[in-house]
Amino acid sequence: MYQIKNEHLNIRIKSKGAELSSLRTKEREYLWTGDSRYWNRQSPLLFPIIGSLKDDKTIIEGNTYYQSKHGFIRDLEFELRYQKENEIAFTNIYSKATLDVYPFKYRTNVIYILNGKNLKTIYQVINMDSHIMPFNIGAHPGFNCPLYLEDSFNSYSIHFEKPESFSSPKLEENGIINLKESARDYSNLQVLDLSHDIFDIDTIMILDVKSTWAALVNKKGKGLKIKFKDFSTFSIWSPGIKKAPFVCLEPWVGYPDRVDSDYDFFKKANLILLPPNETFEINYEIEIID
Repeated sequence: MYQIKNEHLNIRIKSKGAELSSLRTKEREYLWTGDSRYWNRQSPLLFPIIGSLKDDKTIIEGNTYYQSKHGFIRDLEFELRYQKENEIAFTNIYSKATLDVYPFKYRTNVIYILNGKNLKTIYQVINMDSHIMPFNIGAHPGFNCPLYLEDSFNSYSIHFEKPESFSSPKLEENGIINLKESARDYSNLQVLDLSHDIFDIDTIMILDVKSTWAALVNKKGKGLKIKFKDFSTFSIWSPGIKKAPFVCLEPWVGYPDRVDSDYDFFKKANLILLPPNETFEINYEIEIID
């Protein structure tokens, strides 16, 4: 476990998946604990897919490959690249095992930077191959909800920068989405009041999000803001049937396979096509509001 801190924040990171494991102020923990009774992860990096592949398989250049939900990199070990007082970086590089499920040579860097009450997470993907590398990428941070002892889950709401009108697609039992069937429609949504019941559709997905930030706050306006200006999709999830004490705020580039997928990886939505020897970079930020 690695740690960096400043006068306001203290974070801890696991080498497995370079996954954030703690985001604390002196008063409280903001990041979900990873309690396995509800969800045993905390803030995984999603790469090179978001959600599920249809039948857990895909076809790339005529060959069939298999990947589980949200991709493989969250379960791999990362090496420490460097560590400074307020910044730390990790890296993971392709291997024979990754080439068996994703036939591209990559390097992925994860960088955490503290600045006041703000944590920036940077994802860098380098194409080390001789041909175009396709991928989706996303973040899946979970946050304790409630954050304050006097609150309940229902004390919180999610505020969006801009009104959002969208149909959240039906998520099928096998984890793929049906764009022809809406699970729930929202019109000019700017404040989403939380309750466990709203997650009876599993994940609320804004496939073409207009906002560049969303804030998870209690009735006193305290909580956190997540900024995700370069991401195209924003999803909200909590295992509602378990009445779990956390909520995930997830910026994505891409989303799960569609029910009508023909398995062709290059037809996936919002695919990033990275040329050889090029670097793709994207970041999101978490700002504490207390």
